[in-house]
Amino acid sequence: MHDKKLYDATGNTAGIGDLGYMGTTMLLPKKSSKLHKLTETQKQENKAHARIRIVVEHVFASLKQFRILSHRFRNNLAYYNEIFLTVCGLYNLKRG
Repeated sequence: MHDKKLYDATGNTAGIGDLGYMGTTMLLPKKSSKLHKLTETQKQENKAHARIRIVVEHVFASLKQFRILSHRFRNNLAYYNEIFLTVCGLYNLKRG
């Protein structure tokens, strides 16, 4: 499911997101264009934003190695949360 569609379905109101959440109330990085270049302050804000987001993106990439997030779940949906929590526990064990 696309990020914005999931955001709209859950009704979240705050957070720091990437450009997949365009059109929501989340904090997004500033965009530049040919006509409007970013100021140094905006560039620094984007760097701070990226430092936070990269941690989240690395966790997603690690969880995708287990293929529960990257492929269709072909097991009984009643077990999805239990399996997902087990995968997260394995990730934390590997990390820790």
